[in-house]
Amino acid sequence: MNACGVREFHQQSNKVINQWRHACSTGSGKADLAPAWRSSAPVLCVAGSGPLDQAASSMLAQLVRKHGLGARVIPHEITSPERLPAAVLTGSVMVCISYLQLSCTPAYLEYLVRRLRRRLPAAALLVGLWPGEDLILSDVRLRAALRADYYTSSLREAVEACLEAARNAAAANPSHK
Repeated sequence: MNACGVREFHQQSNKVINQWRHACSTGSGKADLAPAWRSSAPVLCVAGSGPLDQAASSMLAQLVRKHGLGARVIPHEITSPERLPAAVLTGSVMVCISYLQLSCTPAYLEYLVRRLRRRLPAAALLVGLWPGEDLILSDVRLRAALRADYYTSSLREAVEACLEAARNAAAANPSHK
């Protein structure tokens, strides 16, 4: 990585940290959750392949927990088809894929979303690309190809999407409260 790339990477990292600090200071408390959202970890945070994606996923999981939802993080290394154990996915009703810097091709992200959709057909899928300028966030064709349910460009938006999905699930099943 050249000096310009290091500077940009540093700026993006600081941006994510500042978003995390802001989201931590605005916790909203526990929502009235549908049964599937009451498990110990209904939100599965999947780290991208970049060097700080694991940290971004961990921050997202911490923020989601702060807002009353259980969450766990899995590293990028176990997301390949042959390495993704069913036990890791058990209880997940929302999957949040985090990329601080999309170092792979959009096709790889599409395969990952497709693989997770196949393994968790009822789960909501969120793609979080923390540099908000990423083409996937603005290109309708790329988003249609990915077929995720939510696209976010900040940790705050990702937490809000998780809370919205949890509220929608509770509203869809009012008799199960």
